Amino acid sequence: MPHRRSSTVHRFALASLTLALVALVASCASPAVPTVEITSHADGQRIFGSRTITLAGTATNTAQVQVLVDGSVIATVDVVAGAFQANVTLGDNLNEIRVQTPSALVGDDIELVYPWVDATTFRPMDVAIGQADKTSNTSGASATQIASSTYGTPLYVDGILYVPDASNNRVLGFIGLPTTDGAAADFVLGQASFTANTSNDDDQNGVSDATPTARTMSCPSAVASDGTRLLVADACNLRILIYNALPTTSFAPADVVVGQATMTAVEYTPCSLDEPFAYVERLAVGGGKLVVPEYDGHRVLIWNTIPTANGTEPDLVLGQPGSGATCVNNDDNQDGFTGDPSARTFFLPWDAWTDGDRLLISDTANYRVLLWEAFPTTDFAPADVVIGQASMTTRVEGSGATGFGNAWTLASNGNQILVPDYDNSRVLVYNTFPSANGATADAVLGQASFANTVRNDDNQDGVEDANPSARTMGRSFGAWLGEGVMLVNDLYNNRYALFVD
Repeated sequence: MPHRRSSTVHRFALASLTLALVALVASCASPAVPTVEITSHADGQRIFGSRTITLAGTATNTAQVQVLVDGSVIATVDVVAGAFQANVTLGDNLNEIRVQTPSALVGDDIELVYPWVDATTFRPMDVAIGQADKTSNTSGASATQIASSTYGTPLYVDGILYVPDASNNRVLGFIGLPTTDGAAADFVLGQASFTANTSNDDDQNGVSDATPTARTMSCPSAVASDGTRLLVADACNLRILIYNALPTTSFAPADVVVGQATMTAVEYTPCSLDEPFAYVERLAVGGGKLVVPEYDGHRVLIWNTIPTANGTEPDLVLGQPGSGATCVNNDDNQDGFTGDPSARTFFLPWDAWTDGDRLLISDTANYRVLLWEAFPTTDFAPADVVIGQASMTTRVEGSGATGFGNAWTLASNGNQILVPDYDNSRVLVYNTFPSANGATADAVLGQASFANTVRNDDNQDGVEDANPSARTMGRSFGAWLGEGVMLVNDLYNNRYALFVD
């Protein structure tokens, strides 16, 4: 019996030792796998404001993590209580961000976008759209030309460039950005061919029909998109056309009309909300919202969601107190008489930009641009900052680095603001959103200095040249600004100037 007990004890001890050795080997062979996750930012997020962000996240089973921007390690930081954070300065446009363990065993990747364009003073354009070269200014109706007196605001979205050609009653479409002067469009909206240019000509017989249709246009002046849908300001038809998918074929019909009850109606009731447009010159889309200046009523109409049904009325009105408005310019007390401007009145508001959080409105005849730092939620809400004037109550036509001859249009990518200054044949560039009234521009396009104002003056001698050049402008009247892409409507020169970084 003792021998058996000894044998049993030995076997038990041996088994215990074996289990301990197996556990030790297992622990050595399978160490805890680290994890890394970025939690402060989302993949594809657009960053506005400061370039320097605080990147943060969680990590386990590692004492440190490396932070990489576009493949280069910029910092190694400690992991404290399962968390990390690091300051990261973003470059222009796309930034590939990775946080990984020092061994690069595991990591997490996201892309962040800091929208930016190199808009330096007197920068020459890269491509002339609508002209065979950068010194011509002819007009026409073809796949390579645009008409005289075109004044539209273009758009580049999802690899498609849409260019309004108002006098030819059409919108030209390019698949991809043109890389050479005088590039031919790939398709056209509002017409069935590149040589047709009659307004509201559904049967394409060269004669305007009595009413518009879902596929005809009359002086379309601007385009906008939420990335999925295309919206067209069909100015002389007093309406907005909505295509539920980005069109890429000629003469495609729109799906929804705003401002009219049907696709064939052309009605206007002054100061109304159901037939609100005397003309529709510009529009803006951002954060799911639709913003449309209605300059004849000295007001701006806002839809909190993009309409999906014909004739949808706006949810909000700026510049006037909603449906009870006088629709008189600069009528802050709503007595029916014009007064001085205020933070909540307009005098011919023309253009808009929004990202759904902030709002910019060009208040043309008040020679200013108004900024709402938070998107307004009530009728007649006042703006926070004025650009182009020293105060909210001044109305002075200006020049230099702080004033405008006219502020018809504007553009922004969320970090920079462009204000085409029509009378001075230039575009003022603001590299930040101003936080105080009367901000000074950072750069100017179309002129070599803020003091120059003559159109097509390449040698800056104060005398108009016989021809335009790659860096001059003749009456700038529209712009679009994106990520590394800038487009300016050069009205007098019958072209769109494309700048690409």
